[in-house]
Amino acid sequence: MTTGEKIKYFRNMRGISQETLGQLSGINSATIKKYEYGIRNPKPDQLLKIANALGISINIFMDFDIETVVSGINAVRNKIEQLKAMGNEKSAKEKDTYDLLLIINEMMSRGYDFLPVDIYKSHALKYLIEDGKIRIPFNAISGVGENAALKLYEAAQKKDYISIEELQEKSGASKTTMEALERMGALGSLPKTSQMTLF
Repeated sequence: MTTGEKIKYFRNMRGISQETLGQLSGINSATIKKYEYGIRNPKPDQLLKIANALGISINIFMDFDIETVVSGINAVRNKIEQLKAMGNEKSAKEKDTYDLLLIINEMMSRGYDFLPVDIYKSHALKYLIEDGKIRIPFNAISGVGENAALKLYEAAQKKDYISIEELQEKSGASKTTMEALERMGALGSLPKTSQMTLF
């Protein structure tokens, strides 16, 4: 699905017209129409306005490089330089990552910090403010869509699990998602299985 198709899809899901989306985002409705038909591609700042107006995460349009972002501003700047050095050899995904990292670099330069995904504190879709920092949501994880993020969030909020295995079963999350959460340290000290060792 192209960026324009995603804009149209979520606009229709919200039941609003191109004119209303234009008013909510501060972007001319004729420009919204061009985005939806693939005549023009929105820049990252425009995508951010559209995502906010639609009440969705910008991750739907661009991949969020969690590991780099939570490693701090120097890691973000190093990744920007690596991608910049690729010139025109960047894939579409790498161009999106580059554009998003430029926005994040600007935010960090202004004093914003990001907190990693946390099974107990992250929201499914929203970036939450916590102690003056921004907590990354579940759908920022590569490959985790809106529905999967919502199911994971709902299961996590119930807190009726005692292992990673149980959380995966209750949330319906894929093995890949659980491995990503574990790799990021998002599961804290939660044991892998519910089995007890007697000896």
